Amino acid sequence: MVVNFPSDIGFPDALYAHNYPAPGAPKLAQKVVDLLRDGGIESRLDADRGWDHGVWIPIERRK
Repeated sequence: MVVNFPSDIGFPDALYAHNYPAPGAPKLAQKVVDLLRDGGIESRLDADRGWDHGVWIPIERRK
């Protein structure tokens, strides 16, 4: 996992180097995109975007 922190927020440097090797679920992600589009909500997959801190924090708390 690449954590997608904007560099101008000022998080500690160690957070930018953090890695969580999540396997992902590309089929599920595509299904979600398809359902959103079917519902009239524009959406697309972006394999280059890292995870937002809203996802990363709960994962870290599980440890």
